[in-house]
Amino acid sequence: GAFSTGDGIAMAEAIGATTRDMEKIQLHPTGFVDPADPSNPNKILAAEMLRGVGGILINQLGERFCNELGTRAYVTERMLNHNRRFPFSKFWNPNRNSRVPTFSLILSESAAIEAQRHVKVYSKKGLLSQFRGLETLAQHLKIPTST
Repeated sequence: GAFSTGDGIAMAEAIGATTRDMEKIQLHPTGFVDPADPSNPNKILAAEMLRGVGGILINQLGERFCNELGTRAYVTERMLNHNRRFPFSKFWNPNRNSRVPTFSLILSESAAIEAQRHVKVYSKKGLLSQFRGLETLAQHLKIPTST
């Protein structure tokens, strides 16, 4: 969210503090965008368990782009690679006009049953939707069923 800007680190370095292992700081790769407030910069953490029970991640073209059981660093990097400049610079393009890619986390019925407690909470908050069949899901995501 807006509160997480790195200002504390910058202030500490400005007065002579050193940092260590900053490359080890992890981003959590999956968070929900609230459909009731999609422009809100604060996101709700999506438990890694949702990937662990068999959830798959797809991009806006409906393509699976990573092994969801990979480390946070791996999944995050695969997501960031959707920004055309990131694979070369390893920096996210800060241009505010650039479209931020979004991803969908898809759970099969059996995965949703295994993660039942989480699914119930996220569904109650309006963060998860249930779709019957691939055609309905594809229509919702506005992607071809063949994808």
